[in-house]
Amino acid sequence: MSRSFSTSERRVLGALHYLGFGLFLAACTAGFVRTWVLFGNPPSIDPLASHRQYIQLLDRKQDYESAVDRIEIAQQLAPYTAAVDGLSIQGYGQIGLGLLERGHPSTARLYLQRLFLALEQTTELPSDDAEMLDMLARILDRSYELGTGAEAILKDSLLLSLLNNLAWIRATHRSDSIRNAEQALRFASRAADMTKREDPSLLDTLAAAYAEAGRWQEARQTERLAVAQAERAGVADVAISSMKQRLSLYEDRLPYRE
Repeated sequence: MSRSFSTSERRVLGALHYLGFGLFLAACTAGFVRTWVLFGNPPSIDPLASHRQYIQLLDRKQDYESAVDRIEIAQQLAPYTAAVDGLSIQGYGQIGLGLLERGHPSTARLYLQRLFLALEQTTELPSDDAEMLDMLARILDRSYELGTGAEAILKDSLLLSLLNNLAWIRATHRSDSIRNAEQALRFASRAADMTKREDPSLLDTLAAAYAEAGRWQEARQTERLAVAQAERAGVADVAISSMKQRLSLYEDRLPYRE
């Protein structure tokens, strides 16, 4: 036989029912807000923080295309004045390149600036990181074509260093998959032309690029010029000796390998 509840008991049960429902709604709301903050962009919940967290998450996942999509949307809603902090070197480069290729040079500069600042603090490029080298080559080529990006951001000294180092790796690396004669010549020529072909170290790189391309006469002529300029400038004997060794290789129609 079922028991009937008194009026006071029914009131207590009703209150408990509404309390439980209220707690359930509160839990759902809290979960929704957390999801919204991480993946949405509500103006009332610090959209900049949400934006930063989402781009950082996509960087960790290496989903750079989605990151560029997100930044494009954010730019339409509110033009941000700084790049997202805390990204990897690869993240700054890939996002900057993606924005550059989609026609957003001003926003691309924000990310490329961070990339080049990070590179400026490294002693040398990662010569065995094919993905990084390809990314840098695409950034240099694309920005040069557009007359923006790297050309508008880099100090001449850093741009020269980046062009020269990338050209040297592409011309002299021991791995066939890393070497690229066309890129080596393009970057080495740009670096040498920026100094009116008066820097012996840049000419040394250009000679190596000519050799990698099988242009032996130009390789020999350029290396001889590099040696002569180095001797006039009082460059250390060990550096001049290395140049002469490379010249000997080019005279035998052999490229230089590190």
